[in-house]
Amino acid sequence: MKILCTLFMLCACACVYAADGIPETKHLNYHKHGGLEYWLYQEKPDAKNQPLLIFLHGKGETTMASLLKWGPPKHIEKGKAFPGIVVTPLSPNGEWWRRERLIVFVDTIAKKYNVDLKRIYLTGLSMGGFASWDLACHYPGRFAALVPICGGGNPDLVNAIKDIPTQVFHGDKDHVVKMEKSTVMVEALKNIGGIVDYTIYPGVGHTSWIQAYADKKLYDWIYQQRKAQAANIDPHAELKHILKTGVQVKVEPRLLTNDLIKSKTLTITWHNQTMHNAQVRAVMLRHAQLQMRFDQDTFSLAAGARRTGTIHLDGLKNPQQELDELRVKWEVQYDDAAAAQMQFKQGYAFRLTPIYKIDKQTITVDGDLGDWSDAWIQVNKPRHIMNIDKKKALPDYQCTYAFQTAYDKNYLYVAVKVHDDTMRFLPQKNVWDQDGVEIRIDARAPSERKSYRDWHDFLPILISPQPEGGMTIWQHKRLPAGMQMDTQIREGFYTVELAVPINYVEQRAGKDWQRLRINVAVNDYDKPEQRGPQLWWYPDWRTALDSRMEGTFQRTKP
Repeated sequence: MKILCTLFMLCACACVYAADGIPETKHLNYHKHGGLEYWLYQEKPDAKNQPLLIFLHGKGETTMASLLKWGPPKHIEKGKAFPGIVVTPLSPNGEWWRRERLIVFVDTIAKKYNVDLKRIYLTGLSMGGFASWDLACHYPGRFAALVPICGGGNPDLVNAIKDIPTQVFHGDKDHVVKMEKSTVMVEALKNIGGIVDYTIYPGVGHTSWIQAYADKKLYDWIYQQRKAQAANIDPHAELKHILKTGVQVKVEPRLLTNDLIKSKTLTITWHNQTMHNAQVRAVMLRHAQLQMRFDQDTFSLAAGARRTGTIHLDGLKNPQQELDELRVKWEVQYDDAAAAQMQFKQGYAFRLTPIYKIDKQTITVDGDLGDWSDAWIQVNKPRHIMNIDKKKALPDYQCTYAFQTAYDKNYLYVAVKVHDDTMRFLPQKNVWDQDGVEIRIDARAPSERKSYRDWHDFLPILISPQPEGGMTIWQHKRLPAGMQMDTQIREGFYTVELAVPINYVEQRAGKDWQRLRINVAVNDYDKPEQRGPQLWWYPDWRTALDSRMEGTFQRTKP
């Protein structure tokens, strides 16, 4: 209790809170730039060529107030003076440190505050210790000294930091990040003649930073280090970051439900991942089946900010019909002086996937298809083509197909009709070595569809009809007991019709099942000496339930 009270008093003395919830401190100034919040300490605000110390926090610190608990910020708030500038950024949303974002931040701070480019120092604890190793190994020219505490990294990269003076700290009783993580890095450095000191605190767990950052000798050592040449920071780092990340956009939902058709709206979220405020002008291209407009197509978007808006849809009369790719394009103007005359144009393409209906109907499986409705899903342009050399031109083929589904209390039905100018059926061959159809049915419960492990996760049905009657079926014994199948060959087309016992679906998705996934592919073999393409309606998916790369079907009645 005494320890808790003491910590409470220290925190209470360290800061008070402004109206917006951001703590106001005596020594550290709060800033936000490019979506990164950070504390900034300056010994002499107007001075130039000051050293810069970057401190990276651990996974446990998720708020600006929590950054005052440890390391240099804690000691600054207690009154300790530091030479030059100390900067402590907050990783957004508790995320693991991102190398690309960090180096842009370091270069931006160095440029903004006119630091001494021969004296930029990097340190961090736990997650920040890992990030320190990683950042220095990938950008060794930036830093004059490195101090990773209870972290780790890739020992294969340490050759890059051979000439950077480094001090490493770890507790030998650390059960969160094992001491071996630091040891392997230190040994790798020593093996190549690196400049490294290693301090192991006996009996200390995952708080070795307390002792390390309390040691005055550590800071004396840090500020003695100086590079022979100034760090080669990138003055255009932010602009390159803008070009690489820019304004990102997310569209929800990705599945086009009947409710969505009724409401005629989509939600779109814009995220400015740059370090500058922006003016965004969005343009939605007109679509053959849809007319689209934004609720507001020109708006301001602050650095790091998100904005959610609405796309209004009009013109889609049939929820079953296929949608081509929809594209969002936008133009962005940033407020950075160097970018003021630059207009960035970016784009994003997405596909809205309808949820297809499975009507309740009893089918006679005979290959004739006479009792099916006219609601066929037509596949004239397959989304994915396999078994071709992507470096060569797509081979000529004349093959299209359509398919349909239905169900009743006993069966789930699937029918496929393939129009093919040249049909090759070879009973002695496997299905994939002749013309034929592959149907995949994934009836797993939604919670199980997040991963793909092996063929047992779904039902693969591969069938080729034969001119003399009968069928070639891949691994017939693996199919559910009681399954029905039939085919027919006619002039210019052939059919495949099947019925899967409904208990197969209910065993996997429950008796009250609503949705399942179905994918269809057709093999088109025109020449004996050349393996033909496999034409997939959707890509050969191994994806989560809500992926747009799938065919999702929902039964119309319980």
